[in-house]
Amino acid sequence: MTNMNKEQTMYYQQWATDHPVVFCEVTYPDLQRLAQGDDSQGLVAEGIVPDLGAKAWAEVVDALQDALKSATKKKKYFEKSLDFLNPFL
Repeated sequence: MTNMNKEQTMYYQQWATDHPVVFCEVTYPDLQRLAQGDDSQGLVAEGIVPDLGAKAWAEVVDALQDALKSATKKKKYFEKSLDFLNPFL
């Protein structure tokens, strides 16, 4: 894995920790699309993410599996908390 891939992996691991719902619902699916060579969201074209190429993004996505599992657990916890609080809101 190149330094750029490592930087992206570390960035998105932190993002998954800090924003688990957004990571699971938006960010990770976007990264999966990039790993398939699909920039239909315009992330590379708009300069939002670097142009690593599909193979490199696939490495990043593979390296984020543990972060995805952790973020998914946190997301489910948040959703249950909201379900519990909903009658009081």
